[in-house]
Amino acid sequence: MNTREIRLVWEVATTGSVTQAAERVHMTQPSASAAIKVIEERMGFAIFSRENRRLVLTPKGRALLPELSNALTALASLDRLSEELRVDVASSIAIGCIAPAATTVLPFALTALKRSVPKARIVVHTALAVEIAAMVAEQRIDFGLVIGDTLPPEAGVADVALLRLHAVMRPDHVLASHASMAWHQLGQHPYVTLTRRLQVGSLVARRLEESGHAFNPVVEVTQFSSACGFALAGHGLAVLDNLSLPLAQSMGLVAIPIGPNDSVPFRLIWPKGRALSKHADAFALALRDALRSGFAPLPG
Repeated sequence: MNTREIRLVWEVATTGSVTQAAERVHMTQPSASAAIKVIEERMGFAIFSRENRRLVLTPKGRALLPELSNALTALASLDRLSEELRVDVASSIAIGCIAPAATTVLPFALTALKRSVPKARIVVHTALAVEIAAMVAEQRIDFGLVIGDTLPPEAGVADVALLRLHAVMRPDHVLASHASMAWHQLGQHPYVTLTRRLQVGSLVARRLEESGHAFNPVVEVTQFSSACGFALAGHGLAVLDNLSLPLAQSMGLVAIPIGPNDSVPFRLIWPKGRALSKHADAFALALRDALRSGFAPLPG
């Protein structure tokens, strides 16, 4: 399918109307109907069926939706990049960010980035690190903030900080008065952790197994906020990194560092060759400053 055909099929799928879809892609209704028929003949199967005077996707047509969405996103990104390269000014900045950073360090670090690109609109996509790495690889975002070693090939990378792991618990927990904690101690108590598909969860599993304990959390989650909630409800202590501590402490939870030097890397990644790549070093510096100053931007 060419660009216009992709957009036509997408608009028919979302509106259920050839007439409305034709208007959106600047075609006449008869031309749009004929184009749909040609596309279906070329594909070798029906994309739409008619139900109650509306066009709905067939099962095979529905299977096309994710790829149509990806194609349209890529086309929009290409149009935006072309315009930015033409005028050498970014109209928007797309950032993929893990949830803990999106609620802590990113809002403050963006202050410096916005000074460099004052007219740009900021769009933040909160996602898992592996999803953000894919967005960078496909050049769907300008910058990504990730934890761990899931890095796309040929991407720009700047190490921002090493994040230490902490056990987060209620003040009445038996370990709450400890200054630090070893992994063998943690393994003797109920705990909540991020899934081992994530960098923090994977490190927790490895350290517990090295200390002679099976990885057996009472609750396994994908979001740090959920881990804090379960810890607050008394299901056990939660294992989190530095970026998650502000939320935990705002909920009245106590944070105790684990192990001597157990940490995970916090990184800024970006697709090379984009107009905004020249701001990567300054953005990484702003992130480091925000972390060092407790998430508040430094003066100056």
